[in-house]
Amino acid sequence: MERFINGFVSVLLIGTIGFSGCGSDSDKKKEDENISTSIPNTPFVRYFERKEQKNNQTNSVIAFWDGVEAPKTHDYILFGKGSIDNEDDDAIFARISSKDGSLKSAKYVRYININAQATNNAETYLHGATMRYDDDGIEKNGVVLVGMSRTNETSDSTGLLVTILEEGSYKWSKIYRMPNGYFLEIGDVAADDDGTFWVVGYGYRAISTNNGSIQRKSTTIVMHIDAKTGDILLSKHLHIDDYEWDSRYNDIVLTDNRVYITGKSIKDANSRRDMLLLLELDKQGELLSANKYYKSNESAFGERGDGILYKNGKIYIAYEGAGTVGGILKIDATSKEVEKAVELFTNPYNSYYRDFTLRGDYLYFSANNISFYKTDLDGNIEKIAKAEGGWKDSLFIDSSDNIIALSNNGGGGRIASFVTKFSNILEKCGVNTSVYSPQEKAKDVTTLWKKVEMTTSYDDIPVALVQDNSGYFQTGSATNIIKQTSKCGSVSY
Repeated sequence: MERFINGFVSVLLIGTIGFSGCGSDSDKKKEDENISTSIPNTPFVRYFERKEQKNNQTNSVIAFWDGVEAPKTHDYILFGKGSIDNEDDDAIFARISSKDGSLKSAKYVRYININAQATNNAETYLHGATMRYDDDGIEKNGVVLVGMSRTNETSDSTGLLVTILEEGSYKWSKIYRMPNGYFLEIGDVAADDDGTFWVVGYGYRAISTNNGSIQRKSTTIVMHIDAKTGDILLSKHLHIDDYEWDSRYNDIVLTDNRVYITGKSIKDANSRRDMLLLLELDKQGELLSANKYYKSNESAFGERGDGILYKNGKIYIAYEGAGTVGGILKIDATSKEVEKAVELFTNPYNSYYRDFTLRGDYLYFSANNISFYKTDLDGNIEKIAKAEGGWKDSLFIDSSDNIIALSNNGGGGRIASFVTKFSNILEKCGVNTSVYSPQEKAKDVTTLWKKVEMTTSYDDIPVALVQDNSGYFQTGSATNIIKQTSKCGSVSY
């Protein structure tokens, strides 16, 4: 068991200070760097669960929310949360074989905070990104994991949890929270080629009202952090009319000189109708453009942007409308006009966006109970894939073009995880893994989408973040608590 002590508390109040970097203009550059023949194309299905629990304990959780390919070893790194002692959930990350999915190792990360009740200490990783950058002439390969951790006695008080892995080994973890805030909700993370990463989300900040009382107000946040030191380079709310009390930043993508963010805002101050949000920033964090998009035949609820990608001057946004309609927008990065919009699913029950990725000339869009839709760059469906499980679906694509889909089979105190590898030619594994051609084409709804240019009605609002050092991080092995089973040809759960 290892203990990492933090020595002091620091508060950073940063306004428009930025940190420029070189970024990555398209996935083509990443592909050229990562092409490898070291990963076999054999498909697999692996089931990971918590080993037998003690009679007087309640939690049995092994939940892998997402994963990435390790930059050098080409193993898969999965991350999420697990019941290390069958009581509270701790953040965990695991390394599995890219050949057959077998578990190689797993580690937990727990934040021990003297200000928090033991029953409220819970950590989880939600998103991750690989990093490759130059550090004084030495190439570094790492992974940044972001998630949330409880920070005090209030069960709903959460902070940003960041863990850095370098060359496959644990380097450090930190907690960032909003002073006097209620919680910090994480949208997603994107790593830059200069050893920094960007995180978007939203949280609550304390404000003083006209009568002198203190209230908490929701605010969207964009953060820029140095992965080498953990220093906050940028933390602010952007100056747009997004009616912050009901807006969200959900995803972020980087190019050589731009930062694009998607999420949701509302139509106006008197409406609760969601509108899809697209923001463009430079690498110093200055807002360059802001637009909302909506579908003109929708009278209520509306749409939000949940995932965002970039390739060759085009922005791709995976959107969701009221949890029943989802699809892809293709937007010109210069004019910000919608070039193509398609709907991929219309299901009134639990059919909503889960994950979005791009590889070569194909988009992969995941929805609940659907491992992925494979489409061309205009959203035309080529293949649909399903696997065991069905909750919290996510996916990533390795350097040999295999598709790895993650899902879970439950909720509450008992969660186990499926990890399904589809080969690069979409071979399936097992009777409960399917790949098939669509019976219906994607629905073209391009003409229904409208753009609204947003105004910059006030200055940026710096957001103070506290680097929470009141406790310490405890890490240790989680390998022995995880049971693994190969599920090719198995019956469904």
